Amino acid sequence: MPTDPDPLETAVLTPGTTTSAIIALLYRHPEHQYSRQEIRTELEISATTALAAIDRLHTTDHIQTTPDGTYRAHPDRTALFRYTAALDGLDRLFRTDEHPETTDATDADLESADLSTQAIENAVDLVETTETQGQ
Repeated sequence: MPTDPDPLETAVLTPGTTTSAIIALLYRHPEHQYSRQEIRTELEISATTALAAIDRLHTTDHIQTTPDGTYRAHPDRTALFRYTAALDGLDRLFRTDEHPETTDATDADLESADLSTQAIENAVDLVETTETQGQ
């Protein structure tokens, strides 16, 4: 008998929306935990908008709440990590063609990574875990 689909599979994330921006912020920095105020400040959104979007994402288990009341990426949501990576790829694609970050960038600047060692290790562990589970 068919079961209800995972809410993550039926969720529609649209780039440019508040929900998408919150997902992108948390999943780009899975090692960080953010308060509602920090999310509001970082994304420059109103308190009401932040409250509604964060509560909806938490209720649907797209993000987790920590014991101290902050929010973070849900480590088991590989689709959301892929979604965020796709957003980053699109940003790079269009920034290169239409909106260069700076005209003063050197090769060394362009090659520097924004990821911490811990974030890279977490991503490698996530890929290895996914590959192991798929076998």
